[in-house]
Amino acid sequence: MPPPPIGYNAGMGQFSLKRLFIAVTLIAIGIARIVVRPTSDLGSLMWPLGGAAVGAGALSLYRRPIIGAVAGAIIGMILQVLIAGSLIVDAPAH
Repeated sequence: MPPPPIGYNAGMGQFSLKRLFIAVTLIAIGIARIVVRPTSDLGSLMWPLGGAAVGAGALSLYRRPIIGAVAGAIIGMILQVLIAGSLIVDAPAH
C-alpha cells in the first residue's frame, strides 16, 4: 500500500486530551473577554482579542490556531465597529 499523500491528515482533527483542553480554555477565555464589560480605556481591545482567542481555540484542534486567531480578530473588529457605531448613533443627547 503506498504512503498517503503529503498533507493527507491536514484537515483531520487531532482530538487528543491536551489539544481538547487547550481549545476549551482558549474558547472560554475568548468568551469571557467578549462578555465581561471592561471599565478601562483598553476595553476597545477586548472584542478583537476575545474573537482571536475563540478562533484560535476553535481551530487549534485542526492545527490551524493562527488562521483561527486572525479570522476571529477580524470578525471581532467588524462586530465592534458595527455595534459601537450603532451605540454612538443611537446614543441619547445630553
